[in-house]
Amino acid sequence: MKNGNYKSPISALLWSMAFPGLGQLYNKEYVIGLVFIGLEVYFNLMSNINMSLIYTFKWELHKALAVANIKWGLFYPSIYAFAMWDAFNKAKNINHTLDIKNGSSTMAEKRTYYTGLFFGLVVGMVFGLSINFLISPVLSGISTGIVGAILGNLIENLYIKHRKR
Repeated sequence: MKNGNYKSPISALLWSMAFPGLGQLYNKEYVIGLVFIGLEVYFNLMSNINMSLIYTFKWELHKALAVANIKWGLFYPSIYAFAMWDAFNKAKNINHTLDIKNGSSTMAEKRTYYTGLFFGLVVGMVFGLSINFLISPVLSGISTGIVGAILGNLIENLYIKHRKR
């Protein structure tokens, strides 16, 4: 790497996983980062997800369900997963653009990554929040989100493999 402008996609992903918008700030996308932070705070407050998390960690699942506003909570997975996907792929794009400038890459190699995984995460989390089968919206959303992410990633990989034939 010839200069310090390269970004670690994993770091961008982990920053966004810790708090939506921080990965964008890491990638120096300040406006979109602040928008994601604002949306995360807004939907977090409206859905009361933090109190639901506290009750879930205490294993008081009925209280976790009682305090959660599921209607507002359905927006949260989309912001969370999209911020992670965007930060990861933007870091990849930054690196690809720098590789082109340095002459070590071509335009044909650029693509998005893990779209199926993040789409599956959103669909799974929204589904889990909607049916709420584990009493706690947090546990339902996380468990179905993980299953959705795995299925989404598998479907994307099959699609890419089929397209290359």
